[in-house]
Amino acid sequence: MLEVEGKELTFYTLTQKFTVKGSLKQIKERLPEPNFIQVSRYSLINIEYLLAIENSFSGTMVAKLTNDLKTSVSRKYVPAIKEYLGL
Repeated sequence: MLEVEGKELTFYTLTQKFTVKGSLKQIKERLPEPNFIQVSRYSLINIEYLLAIENSFSGTMVAKLTNDLKTSVSRKYVPAIKEYLGL
């Protein structure tokens, strides 16, 4: 999973977490297309590590990933993730 706050990007891997400076747009362009999907203005997930997706408040969803990671899927990105998963 990758999250952005301001100009800092936080990468969550299976074994560690690290932060670098940059923009989500720049990183998104460099990642392999089918594996990474944007789920909000502030985060991308590697779909290979998605365990579950659950409904949340006001049309949003919560993506549950390995290593007990969770992130919100904003309403704007819900249709794209549902289409990708065939829901």
